[in-house]
This record gives sequence, structure tokens and C-alpha cells, in this order.
Amino acid sequence: MVIRWSLGSCRPDGGPGVPAVGDLGAVVRGSFYQTGRGEPFLWLPSAQGHWRFYDIWADALAEVFTVLVPTLRGERDFDPTPDFDWDVLVADVLADMDAVGWRQAWIGGASFGAALALVCLSRAPERFQGAVLYGTPWDRPGPWLRRVVRWMDRRGDWDRLGRVFRVWALALLAHESLRLPRSLRRSYLRWFFERWPQYGVPTAVLGRRVALLGRLADYVRPEQIDVPVGVLAGARDWLVRPRYQRDLARRLPRGVFVCIPGVGHLAPQTHPSVLTAWIVRWTASLVPE
Repeated sequence: MVIRWSLGSCRPDGGPGVPAVGDLGAVVRGSFYQTGRGEPFLWLPSAQGHWRFYDIWADALAEVFTVLVPTLRGERDFDPTPDFDWDVLVADVLADMDAVGWRQAWIGGASFGAALALVCLSRAPERFQGAVLYGTPWDRPGPWLRRVVRWMDRRGDWDRLGRVFRVWALALLAHESLRLPRSLRRSYLRWFFERWPQYGVPTAVLGRRVALLGRLADYVRPEQIDVPVGVLAGARDWLVRPRYQRDLARRLPRGVFVCIPGVGHLAPQTHPSVLTAWIVRWTASLVPE
């Protein structure tokens, strides 16, 4: 099922929708960040796989959910080598859930994290009651580039692949950030460049993650995922255009597609109140009267 959802009074410039976040008792435990109260919600980071790139987003969700953001394998403080595959990453995710005593949770992610969430839903469906995916790179890269990526993956040329991808992605994200309101652009760039030097992912690890995206369709059959899945797309997302998310939602038996106006690929960092308001409203609609 594919539908569009109205966000009502929520504005893409970060206006009303979610109350200001108070002191929610955030806890940092080794390789993950946990905060909030309510139903468990596991949020998986993007290709920048450290939880520190998502703590602002986690704090926004934490008014309604207990949020866990793990650090993905390959980061500088968690085995910074490209020696992993989808199954290893799924095992890490399940181990983090076990560490905090979660038998079942909502799962979500942005970009690479959304792709990993799809693999988790395929590999361990009994552990998740539903999912929210943002900027999912389904069928990305396209067929021609996918062959190139797989060739580089077989050669183990992950460092070169990571360097090429980073230049391409940063160019698109810079273009996207210039379209933000000036106040949001300034605060986002300051936040990003404070964290990038310390928590930026090694290029070989980034290349390995890109290579895994080229094999995502080998690991996931969307038609077999039988839980509610909200597939969110930013109308201004230049990195993963909305049509890719729309195609994914059509293949999910209980998928819902939402294209959010005025936001881009970085929306969890730049427009957290908009995404949080939609997630809260949608998950609440799934609860029986």
C-alpha cells in the first residue's frame, strides 16, 4: 500500500509538532546511546555509523520512545576494519538489543541504516514489531554502477570506492545544505564539522558499506516482510531520490510511502521535529482502539 500523509501544523523549518526535549536521562554505554521513555525504538545510523551523528535525533524521539542508537562495526572505536558483511552487522544489532534486555522493538534507520534495518527485518522478523525507514537506498546504485561496485568489492578496493563515494556524497549534501534556511544551515554545518574530524568513518569502511548496498537485493525480499513499514522520503533528497523509496514501499505488503516536503537527506539532523511528529502519529494509528 502506498499513501501520502499530511503533517498538519508541522513545518519543514522545524516549527511546532514536538515539545522541547527536557532532561530525559540519556545514557552512553560503550558503543551505543540510549535515552528516553516509552516503547523501545532501535535507530540505526547511516554510512557515518557513529551514534554521535544521531544523538540530536534520538533526543527528539525520546519524548515518546526509549531510543537506542548503536555504533556500527567499522567505526574508529569499534573494530575499524572493513571485514564485515550484512550478517555480521545484523548479529551486532541483535547483540545490542540483548545487552539492554529488549526482546522486541521498533526499528528504524536513515540511508545505510535503513538498508540495514531491512536486512534485520528479513533475518530476524520476530524481534521487530514494525519499522520506519528514511532515505532508503533501495535499488541504489543503478544497474550499471552496481556492476562497477561489485567488481571493486571483489577486488577488495574498498578504500578507493570509499574516497570516490565520499566526494560524490559530500558534493550532493553541500548542494542540499545550501537550500536550507540560513539559520538551519549554519547550525547544521557547525555541528557536522565539529564531529566529522573525530568520528568520521575510515574510507575503506565507507567503501565496504557502499559495496554492501550493491548487494542489498541479494539479502532482502521486501514481499516477505510482514510488519508495518513506514517508508519516508525527503522531497529535497538529492542523494536518494524519492522514487526509490516509492518503489520499495510498493513491494512491501504493509508498506506506507510518505514524501515529506521541504526536507532532504539530512532531515534527522536538520528537521527532527518534522520526522518525529510523523512517526508518533503513524505508530499511534497502528494501535487498536
